[in-house]
Amino acid sequence: MTLFLFRDLQKMVYLNQVIYEAMRVYPPLASVTRVALRDTHLGRYHIQKGDKLLISILGIHRLFPFLSERASDTLRIRTWYDIPTSTHK
Repeated sequence: MTLFLFRDLQKMVYLNQVIYEAMRVYPPLASVTRVALRDTHLGRYHIQKGDKLLISILGIHRLFPFLSERASDTLRIRTWYDIPTSTHK
C-alpha cells in the first residue's frame, strides 16, 4: 500500500484541477441564503435591509460570465490550467 503525505498531495497539480472542476459542476451546496445588512441595489433590483436572498451556487458555477463559454454539466479539467494557484486556495 502506498502512503501519501500532505506535501505529496500539494504537488499533484492535476488532482487539484480535477477536484476544483468537480466542485464547480457538483457543488456540495446547491444554494445558500443570506440576509441583507443594509439597503442596496443589485443591478436593477432594490434590496432592503433584512431581505432574505437565495443565492444559487449551482447556477453561478454554470452561468458566471468567466465560465460562460465552458459552463455545462461536463467536467472540463483544462478550465483550471490558466488560473494561478493562488486564486483558488
